[in-house]
Amino acid sequence: MPVCKHSVIFLVLFFVQSLNNCISQSFTTSNRYFDSLNDVYKIKQLDNLFIYLKNEKHFNGTFLVAKGEDILYENVSGYSSYSTKHRLNLHSSFEIASISKSFTAVAVLMLYEEGKVDIHQNVSNYLPDFPYTDITIHQLLCHRSGLPDYFDFAEKYHKNTQYPLTNDSLLSMLQA
Repeated sequence: MPVCKHSVIFLVLFFVQSLNNCISQSFTTSNRYFDSLNDVYKIKQLDNLFIYLKNEKHFNGTFLVAKGEDILYENVSGYSSYSTKHRLNLHSSFEIASISKSFTAVAVLMLYEEGKVDIHQNVSNYLPDFPYTDITIHQLLCHRSGLPDYFDFAEKYHKNTQYPLTNDSLLSMLQA
């Protein structure tokens, strides 16, 4: 490789490293700045942001900012049901749908790192009643297990739609 190419690669790597250091320093500086602010001022700034989002962007949901276990700010805006105009409150619950997959994956991988779960083992090693004995945890995490679409089961077996489909009822349907 010619010397010129080595120089260009070195300069690019140097630039990337320098940029990384600058970004890291600016985050550290801005965090120190934010930490030094008066809590009352922080809360006022958060409230201003919330009001802006609510009024200008038509925010609908719950807004919570915490540091550690301390809640710095929480507020709510909008409706839990547009059709009934039922207002949201701080105790409103939300269906989180597919985002639960991310939380589950993180929790399982934390258990894996702690040596409490082997993701290459079959699910049935941990859940003896699981009806599919050849499916590994890894396959579930990668969405490659071949499990049937549970919506099909729900339509066929979950007759009482007045009550939500639970994990237990879904497992019962899969075992049927």
